[in-house]
Amino acid sequence: MAIDGNLLEISYERIISSEEITLTVDNCSLYGYVSKTEEIDGVSYTVFYKEDDPNQDVIGYEIVNGVAITKILNNVYKEYTHIAPSCSNFKINFADVDKEGSGRNSLTGLMFRERIGKYCSIDLTWDLIPNSDEYNKWYKILTHLPPKFKARLLMPSGEIEEKEFYRTDISTELYLWTDGKQIWRGLSTSFVQWNVDEYDDTYEPL
Repeated sequence: MAIDGNLLEISYERIISSEEITLTVDNCSLYGYVSKTEEIDGVSYTVFYKEDDPNQDVIGYEIVNGVAITKILNNVYKEYTHIAPSCSNFKINFADVDKEGSGRNSLTGLMFRERIGKYCSIDLTWDLIPNSDEYNKWYKILTHLPPKFKARLLMPSGEIEEKEFYRTDISTELYLWTDGKQIWRGLSTSFVQWNVDEYDDTYEPL
């Protein structure tokens, strides 16, 4: 049974260009930095900090003739969004994360458990027409996903949720090899939640 691909939407950013920038008092705010004058060994120089964390450690710099030269890479990102094709299997798994030390007491047999979070994973299979444009496109997208990406998906609660995932191994099958041409069919993989959701033990569903 095919399952509507609208259940799953993937989005992520890629760096499309990168430029080395020398920070100055005049341009630092354009890149999210603030400047601060410090003195070490009698030498005054300007240090640049991320604007949202003024107490962070000094980023790399070198002093040239008493002036601190700070360089950063200014990356330009482009966002990509893909709606998954209709899949033949859409299975969501939910798992708990227990605090280290949780387990069954070897003397009393009693279980001690402290849950610190939960996460989900999705098992996905696509039975697309072998060697079709849709198959080839989706194969390329899956194999080139970045280490971390966002996915909007339908949960058993009936709500659409967005979470961060990483992809596990991909499986496909060599269906036919004729006249030197390879025909592959079937695509399957799993998406595993990147972070951990906190438990709300005060909530009781109706």
